[in-house]
Amino acid sequence: MKKIAVSLARLGYAVTVLGRSGTGHRQQGHLGEADVLLVPPRTRLRGATQRVVRLPARLRRVEILANRNLQRLERNTDKRIRKIDTKGGYLFHAAQRDFRTTYGRELVRMQPDVIHVHDPRLLPVAFAAGRRIESRTGRLCHVVYDARENFAGVLETQETLPRYHAKVLAAETRLAPRTAAVLTVSDAVADAIAARSALPHRPTVLMNAPVHREFPTDQSGLRSVRADAGVPDGAHVLVYPGAASKARGVDTIVQALAFLPSVHAVLVVVPWPHPRAQELQELADGLGVGDRLHLVPPVPADDVPRYLAGADVAVHAMLGGIPNHEMAMPNKLFEILHAGLPMASSNVRTMAAFVREHDMGDVFTAGDPRDLARSVQLLLDRSSGRRPTPDTELVRRYSWQAQETGLAEAYGRAVPAVALDRAEFPLLDVRWD
Repeated sequence: MKKIAVSLARLGYAVTVLGRSGTGHRQQGHLGEADVLLVPPRTRLRGATQRVVRLPARLRRVEILANRNLQRLERNTDKRIRKIDTKGGYLFHAAQRDFRTTYGRELVRMQPDVIHVHDPRLLPVAFAAGRRIESRTGRLCHVVYDARENFAGVLETQETLPRYHAKVLAAETRLAPRTAAVLTVSDAVADAIAARSALPHRPTVLMNAPVHREFPTDQSGLRSVRADAGVPDGAHVLVYPGAASKARGVDTIVQALAFLPSVHAVLVVVPWPHPRAQELQELADGLGVGDRLHLVPPVPADDVPRYLAGADVAVHAMLGGIPNHEMAMPNKLFEILHAGLPMASSNVRTMAAFVREHDMGDVFTAGDPRDLARSVQLLLDRSSGRRPTPDTELVRRYSWQAQETGLAEAYGRAVPAVALDRAEFPLLDVRWD
């Protein structure tokens, strides 16, 4: 999302990133030449009394009392329904209500030409706000949908709220064909979305690749993956960056340490502190490898490749058999490419094919810790102590800057870009007012 905002500003658009504030207050800042506005969540069930019932001025006191009681009744009803809504049908309705009051009002106030939606749950809100903007201004408000994954490729066993999930997919299927453009992260996901939605254009593929930056020659004062983990000098380090969920195969990485004597695993995890930290440490302790498992906090997005490059091997152990996983081209794949690390990849279809095609490393059987260990040891033996050197040509081809042309073409279906600013890509940190 940050990279897209900066790139759109580089293409000549006036950009505002609208998001949720976790402080309870409005926050304003800047990201490159884009503005950032974070707003606290709003719901008509709390806070100031809403004017659901409107009465003549002479009955103002009666109106206030009636609306206060109606709001209290709706709040109590909401609590009761949430307790019995185990499948998420009502939760989707409640989320839409809160999205409308939190984001819908802000969008109508801003009156943009294009609303960029980064989540299918917000498509109904975007189109409703677009209609209100059109009625007020008389000009068309376009919607661009950024489908960051194949939401239909989630197994039923992973759906904790199946009705919620079904409603999200229904909203995507119904509204995606009405967007000016659909963006997504791989050809496989683009094909899947096109197959289930009557889109006027095939989704534009924008690889979620890092911004290409040269590593600083002087790294003194910068964080080091080895120092953060406290790994002894000379020890081999395998690194995994990202979410530490079971579906991402992180447990397989921990289990593989039992077959990799003296190798240390460093998990650069989000969020931090991670809720699974104790669980993963107990798993490692039970296998007798607890002293070689290290969880460390993330670094800024701009610094991820340099930071990862301090390890010897990178691992992505994503579990297979899940359609969404089989189609994925995750950002960490490209972060590892930019770091120049040899990569041990699970045999999920699309990612494994990329690793093989570009000779990035080795592929192992997903969910098999012994085979993961074999793959890691093979890559360690191949490198034999040599420090990683990124393939410059491949890095540039799969950099974020290389995706900006496709972004400009997709947005051109709504509002043509002015021209791409070829200046150095700014850092992806928000400067708060």
